[in-house]
Amino acid sequence: MKLLTPKKVAIFVPGYYGSTLIDRKSGRLIWGDAREIFIGRKSLALPIPGMKTPGALDLEPYQLIPDMKVFGGLLKEEAYDKTIALLKSIGTQEVFSVAWDWRREPHLGVLRIDQTVKEAREKYPDAEIILASHSFGSLISSYYLRYGTLSYQEAKEQKESWDGLKHFSHIILSACPFRGLMAMFRNMHYGIKFGLNHNMQTALAF
Repeated sequence: MKLLTPKKVAIFVPGYYGSTLIDRKSGRLIWGDAREIFIGRKSLALPIPGMKTPGALDLEPYQLIPDMKVFGGLLKEEAYDKTIALLKSIGTQEVFSVAWDWRREPHLGVLRIDQTVKEAREKYPDAEIILASHSFGSLISSYYLRYGTLSYQEAKEQKESWDGLKHFSHIILSACPFRGLMAMFRNMHYGIKFGLNHNMQTALAF
């Protein structure tokens, strides 16, 4: 008698910079467009009521950022293509990517993970779900595992419920900065330059 291999799907949560961002009004790709990143002039600054931030755009997450080739392939920036290929190679029916706006309140990313879990469960009700994440995506994933979608506004009263854990058969939290990142403070002070685009992530934007 041949044993049937249980169906598996994977959910992947990318880290900081890991989701593309598009202009909400025009639908134009801003973060994730190689030309814009390397020689453009757009900023990733958030529009915040009451604050005048030069170049701030109303952006929204779209999809997982792909590997990029620039100048005919002379310059290549790897993202998550190999990660997704690896998750597919272990026999998953499908890999669901969690596109989230990494500039905003992390709890919005937690809610997006929960939404993706529901989408996966609706499409594959009998499948095992593997959770894989990277860097900052591992931080919000670990929160989801411990507290589910409990609101951050109730932080003083919240207790570990492990509501998120029950959805997954296997969990991979890779490169998770549980102790924080000093690089964040450096970026707030100096900003980051992407190619020739010095506006993308200035200290003020960051």
